[in-house]
Amino acid sequence: MRLDGLISLAFAVPPQRIAGVPAWARNAGFDLQAKAEDPATTTERQLLSMLQQFLTEQFRLIVHRDTKDGPTFALIVAKNGPKNLQPSQEERESMLPQGTSLAFRDFTMQGLVDFLSMMPTVERPVIDKIAIRGRFDFTISGVLPTPTDDVITAKIAMSQWQGLFSDIQQLGLRLQSSTGPIETLVIDHAERPHE
Repeated sequence: MRLDGLISLAFAVPPQRIAGVPAWARNAGFDLQAKAEDPATTTERQLLSMLQQFLTEQFRLIVHRDTKDGPTFALIVAKNGPKNLQPSQEERESMLPQGTSLAFRDFTMQGLVDFLSMMPTVERPVIDKIAIRGRFDFTISGVLPTPTDDVITAKIAMSQWQGLFSDIQQLGLRLQSSTGPIETLVIDHAERPHE
């Protein structure tokens, strides 16, 4: 992975909202293999914290967040109201491929907004403008071009998800052009790591 991809993953910021990537890192790829001491009990949040620490130590990474107003999308309720949202009985948030669909479990609307903000085809931050609270299970159909249960294959397909704006309406929700605060992660310092 390139450095901006690792930073995007570690800090949950889309690559297009990372500024100050050093010239040496634009085409350099890095292999990273790591394992938590106790994988069975380590949460995703803890893994991302570990990745942030790794980047700080190995790349001497220093970043700060900057916020400015700009173009966004607002997630709003469509004309006939929300639908296909089932109260969740799950205990852990997940999103998995299911045939040609994506099955979301134990998601809040903020979790959905964060997910949509990371999609390359959206290209803007998404802001939650609906007053739906709680944790939900829901499925968005027809996202993947061919049926798969493989997460990697699904992620590749999702990076080219052209029907996202119409598919989200399966939930009785839609994305509306808006303006709002946009957070950018600015790289203040990064060094090429030593072997």
